[in-house]
Amino acid sequence: MIYESLEKAHDYWKNPKENRNKPENYILFKERTNFLFKELFQLKEIDKNYTFFEIGCNSGRDLIFLYDNGFKNLTGIDINTNVISFAKSQLINTNVKLINNEIEKEIILFNNNEFDVVFSFATLMQIHDESFWIFDEILRIAQKYIIIVENKKRNYKAIFEKNNFKQIKELKFEHENLLINKIDYLTGRVFERE
Repeated sequence: MIYESLEKAHDYWKNPKENRNKPENYILFKERTNFLFKELFQLKEIDKNYTFFEIGCNSGRDLIFLYDNGFKNLTGIDINTNVISFAKSQLINTNVKLINNEIEKEIILFNNNEFDVVFSFATLMQIHDESFWIFDEILRIAQKYIIIVENKKRNYKAIFEKNNFKQIKELKFEHENLLINKIDYLTGRVFERE
């Protein structure tokens, strides 16, 4: 989507209208989580003590998957109060940290290399051009890996191949989006710090 301003982008994502973005529907898209952590990024090779940060966590679907697979150092952020409330209801009795705020206000608070893995699924493509600077912040807070699944709105390879990060994997994600009755095409990428 193209937003007229950063404020309009924030307003939209605080309460999106499409059914697919409602947390009770979003949590059902398990094929996205499987693609992210079984095909694109091989979790079996990753230390269970790694810290993960998800940008645009919505229902907590990916964080739930990570938690259920033994990863306990998890943080997620979303601007939408409803999805964070839903995610909290799904992650009761866990130590998963969920932040309800604009990424622009929170990302600057993290330390350099605070997270081993920073990841996002179809969220970075929604970032308004006024907030382009957050891509450098992602590079700053990621210690080992950046994992994204996004459309081709931006040249993510050029954006993230900095600060000793190199793209090590690219994989097309094609799936039928049953809620909008069409085929979606996204590209998954893994960047690793050398």
